[in-house]
Amino acid sequence: MVNRGTTSQTIAASSLHLFSQLQKLISAWEECQPKRAMGGKWALSGFEYQFLQTLLRIVRQWKILSS
Repeated sequence: MVNRGTTSQTIAASSLHLFSQLQKLISAWEECQPKRAMGGKWALSGFEYQFLQTLLRIVRQWKILSS
C-alpha cells in the first residue's frame, strides 16, 4: 500500500528542488548572456500571447455554439 501523504510530500519536495535548480540556471544564463536571455524571454512571451489568443477564440466559438 502506498502512503499518499508521503508520496505527495516527496513529489512536492522534488518539484521544489527542480524549480530551485532551474532558477539557478536561469540566473547564471542571464548573467553570462544577458542579451540572449532577454531574447528568450521575448520569444516565450510571444508564444504565450499566441496561445492565449487561440484559447480566447476557442472559448468564444464554444460559447456561441453552446447558446
